[in-house]
Amino acid sequence: MITPEIAKRYRDAYGFSVIPLLGNKKPVLKWEEFQKRKATDQEIDSWFYGHPDYMIGIVTGEISDLTVVDIDDDAGKENMAKLLPDGLDAPTVHTPRGGFHLYCRYYRGLRNMARLMPGVDIRSEGGYVVAPPSVNDDDRRYVWDVAAHPEDVQRPAMPDALAQVMFKPTAAIITPGKDMFVQGTRDEDLFHVANTLVKGGMVADRVQAVLTILAKNCQPPFPEDEVDIKVRSAMDRGLRRDGTLTQDVADWIRDATGVFTANEMSKSLSIPDTREAKSNLSKALARMIEKGAIVRHGTRNGEYRKIDDECLEMEWRSANVKTFDVYWPLGLNALFVTYPKNICVLAGAKDAGKTALCLDFIKHNMAKHNIQYFTNEMGPEELKMRIAKHTDLGPDDWKFNAYERGDNYEDVIDPTGINVIDYVELNDACYMVGDILKKIHQKLTTGIALVCLQKSFGATLGRGADFGLQRPRLYVTLDRGVAKIVTAKNRVPGLGFNPTGYICRYKLFDGAGVSSEEWHSPEAEEEMNKGFDGMFKPRPGFGAGRGFAR
Repeated sequence: MITPEIAKRYRDAYGFSVIPLLGNKKPVLKWEEFQKRKATDQEIDSWFYGHPDYMIGIVTGEISDLTVVDIDDDAGKENMAKLLPDGLDAPTVHTPRGGFHLYCRYYRGLRNMARLMPGVDIRSEGGYVVAPPSVNDDDRRYVWDVAAHPEDVQRPAMPDALAQVMFKPTAAIITPGKDMFVQGTRDEDLFHVANTLVKGGMVADRVQAVLTILAKNCQPPFPEDEVDIKVRSAMDRGLRRDGTLTQDVADWIRDATGVFTANEMSKSLSIPDTREAKSNLSKALARMIEKGAIVRHGTRNGEYRKIDDECLEMEWRSANVKTFDVYWPLGLNALFVTYPKNICVLAGAKDAGKTALCLDFIKHNMAKHNIQYFTNEMGPEELKMRIAKHTDLGPDDWKFNAYERGDNYEDVIDPTGINVIDYVELNDACYMVGDILKKIHQKLTTGIALVCLQKSFGATLGRGADFGLQRPRLYVTLDRGVAKIVTAKNRVPGLGFNPTGYICRYKLFDGAGVSSEEWHSPEAEEEMNKGFDGMFKPRPGFGAGRGFAR
C-alpha cells in the first residue's frame, strides 16, 4: 500500500515529482502540471489517504532529474548488454513482467522514446514510471533491487554508448566480427545495415556512402555497382511494416500530452523522409482517429490533439459549502461573496490605481492567507518605494511573497492561497486572455486569484474584451476614479438586487490610502451627474467603503 509518507520521501529525499496511478498504470488525475512543479503535502495526503489500491508514479524528465531506461524482456536485456558498460551502478526496479527500470540522471532535451530498440523504451521528458512498492491490478509488485536501491546507489549519467544510439541511431549498430561481412553473409549484412540506416532517418545518399565504405571492407570486397541496389531496396521497403508502425504510433500517443504534429512524431520515431514511410504514418494516425485516441487540431495539416477523456467526478453532494474569507477594496464585500477557486478581475485604465488597490488588497489579507504577488512592470526598488508609502506598517510587517513574472502564471501560482497578478500583458494577442484565465482557474484548488488587466480609458471592458468574461466571478473596471461592476456572479445572500452595472467613485491618496463612495445604480449615477459639482463627496447608495482603507 502506498502511504503519503512514502510519496513524500520520494519527493523530499530523492527530488522526484510524484503522481497517483491506478492499478492499470493510468494516472488518477490530469498530471501534466506535475512535469512543472512538485505536489504539495496537502495534495499527496488527499491522493494516498484512503486509497490503498493506488500505485505511485514518478514523473520523469527535468522536474525529477530523471531519465529511465525501461527494459521489457529478454530481447531488451540482450540489446542493452551490448551498450551498457560493465559495472554500471544505477538504482534498479524489478517490474512485474520480469523487466527492469534503470534510473539515470536526466539527459537534457530527451523526450520519451518508445521502442528505442526491441524490448527497450526510454522514459524521460513527458513521461512517468511506476515506482515501488506499487502493486498492479494483477497483484504483482514493483520492487527495488536490494543491491541497487536509491538510498545506496546514486543515479549515474546516461552511458555514452546508449546516448549515441538515442540521438544518432546509426552509431553503435555495427560491431564487426569474424563472421560478419564475409563471403556467404555480406549480402544479408549490407542489406540489414541499409535498412537500419533508413530506419534511423538517414537520407539515401548518405546511406549509399556508408554502404560503399562497408562494401570495400567486406571479405572479399562486395561489388560497388550492386550497392545502389541494396540502398534502393531498403528505401522502397520503408521503415517498417505498417502493423508495427501502428503499434509504435499507439505507444507514442499513449505517452504524449496535448497537441502534437506528425512531424514531431516522425522525428521521435526516427521515420525516414520517404513517400512510403509518410503514407504509412498517415494511415496509422488515421487509425488512431478512428479509435478515438486523437483528433485533428487547428488549421495546419498534420496537427493533432490527444483526446483526454478522463474526468474526476465532482463529489458535490458531500462538499462543504465554505466561503473564502477575504477583504475586498472599495466596499465590494457588501455586494460579493468569494468562494474557493474564484478568479476576480480588475481591468484598469492607465494610472487608474490597479497596483495601489492590489497592495491595499494584500495589506488587508496577508495576516490570514498566504499571498503570492506577481508583477511584470516593477522591480524590487519600485515595489519597496510603493510599500513605504504605507506609513502605518514597516517593511517587515508585510507578509507576502513578490515575484517578477510576465507569463505562464499557472506554473507558479499557489493553488491553495491568494494569487495577485499585476498585470497580464496581452499586446496583440488579446484573444488569449480567456485561455490564460482558464489555465489559472484549473491550477487553483482552494485558493483564489486576483488578476489585473489593462484597459483603454472609457472602454467597457479590459484587454481581450468578452474573451475575458467567462472565468471571473467578479469583474470590475477602473477609470481614473470611477469603478464599475461588469459582473458579480456570487452576490451576498439577501442582497435583493443585481449589482451588475453599479458604480462607485474612489480616490487614491499617494498610492497608499483609498477612499470610496457608496455603490449606486447607473440610473442614480445619471441623476447625480446632472448636478455633480466636481467635488468628491459621498452620494446615496449601497456598500460604502469610507475613509482611508486600513
